[in-house]
Amino acid sequence: MTTVGDGRSTLFWTDCWVNDKSIQELASALMSFVKRRGWRARTVHDALMQNTWLRDIAVELPVLATWQFLLLWDVLATVELMPEECDTHVWTPCPSGIFSSKSAYRRYFVDGISFEPHKRIWRTWAPLKIKIFIWLAIWRRCWTADRLERRGLPHSEGLPIMRSGLREH
Repeated sequence: MTTVGDGRSTLFWTDCWVNDKSIQELASALMSFVKRRGWRARTVHDALMQNTWLRDIAVELPVLATWQFLLLWDVLATVELMPEECDTHVWTPCPSGIFSSKSAYRRYFVDGISFEPHKRIWRTWAPLKIKIFIWLAIWRRCWTADRLERRGLPHSEGLPIMRSGLREH
């Protein structure tokens, strides 16, 4: 989430600054007609000064993109920059609002399947070399017959059931 002050550090097309959404989210049909260079470089300050954001859009737009363009025009007409204040960027997945790699990783895997084999593997009575082998096998890092075969290296045929179960995707 971004609160725009002077608009110099907020990207116009991709940052979430219009009602906590990005223009990319609000006008997805219009974004197909925005030049890629504008996506990465245009700040809110640059875009709103003399409406230079219009230069990023192709000349002819279909009906849906035109409708989104007009809605965007109305929204942007109400935006006022505050030159004396800097933009404020808040990382919403973290309660403190400060970005961390850990919070980004958790955000990326929000609805992912939780698989914690370390609890069973590392706390068992098995010898260390067995634990390491199982750990590597779970994460598909063992040089199994499949991987050796793909690289043209010598290997034993092994069991067909095991070979198909460890095949990488």
